Amino acid sequence: MLMSKEINEIASALAKAQGTIKNPVKSATNPFFKSKYSTLESVIDSIRESLSNNGIALVQVIESVEGKTTINTTLLHSSGQFIGGTYQVNPVKNDPQSYGSAITYGRRYALLGIMGIAPSDDDDGNKASHNHQAENHNKMLLEKFEKREAALNELEVKTYEDLLNVWETNAVKWKETLSPEDFEKVDKKKNSMKAILKAENLQFEEEMSAKDNV
Repeated sequence: MLMSKEINEIASALAKAQGTIKNPVKSATNPFFKSKYSTLESVIDSIRESLSNNGIALVQVIESVEGKTTINTTLLHSSGQFIGGTYQVNPVKNDPQSYGSAITYGRRYALLGIMGIAPSDDDDGNKASHNHQAENHNKMLLEKFEKREAALNELEVKTYEDLLNVWETNAVKWKETLSPEDFEKVDKKKNSMKAILKAENLQFEEEMSAKDNV
C-alpha cells in the first residue's frame, strides 16, 4: 500500500465520503450466469460525487515494467496527502482484447477495494475463468491431436521389419499416452501398413524368383 507520511486529513475526508456512497448500480448482465454486475462506469459514478465533495481526487495509472502490467490506484486529498495501491494485471491471453478486458476488470476491483464497497452477485470475473477453461480445453485437444498424428507418422515406414521395430518400441507408450479411440486408430494404421508391406514384400520375392528362373 502506498501512502503519504501523514494521512490524517485524507482519512477523515475518506470516512465522510464513504458515509455517503451507495453501492454501484448493477447495470450489466453476465451472459454465462445470467446475473447482474456493476460495470467500471457504474462504480466510478457511485463514488465520484462523494469523493469530490470531500476534496478527494481519484487517479488510476496503467504502467508496464519488465513485461508486467499494473494498475496504480491513488486517492489524492486537497491537503496533499494520499493513499493508494497497485493491482497486477493477469490477462488470459497475450492479445489486445484480453489485456483490455483484464485492465477494465482490474480497475473496477481496485476501486471497489480502495473504497471499501463490494456489490453482491458480481460474476463478471467469470469471463476470465471461462476463457481460461476454454483455452485449456483447446490446448488439450491440440496435444491429443499432435500425439495421435505423431504416432501415425511413425508408422509410415518402407519395410515390414521397420514396421515391427516401430511397433515393438512404441506400442506400450502409445497405449498409455493416447486415448482409447486414438490408440485404436493407430492400431488400425499398423494393421493396414502391415498388409501393404507384406503384399509388397511378397511381390518383390516373386519378382526375384522369376528373375532367378530366367
